[in-house]
Amino acid sequence: MSGRTEIEPEGDVGLSLVTPERYRYDIIAKIAEDAKRLQSSVGVQCKVELSGLSNRVSWQRSDISELTLYVPYQVQLTGCQ
Repeated sequence: MSGRTEIEPEGDVGLSLVTPERYRYDIIAKIAEDAKRLQSSVGVQCKVELSGLSNRVSWQRSDISELTLYVPYQVQLTGCQ
């Protein structure tokens, strides 16, 4: 089926995304920004380690006509005092 949205008269709206990987570096930039804010909030002496950034871009439906894109990752803080 071509297109990005499917509407059935008695059904639900189906959403899809063509080439979600094109958003990878925008998402990773947001993750890095969040990691910097986390470090400044808990203390600059803390080391922030991110893992999982090599995971594929995933998405989930967040509204009737919206998808939320994300890269599943983990954050680990070490060396905090």
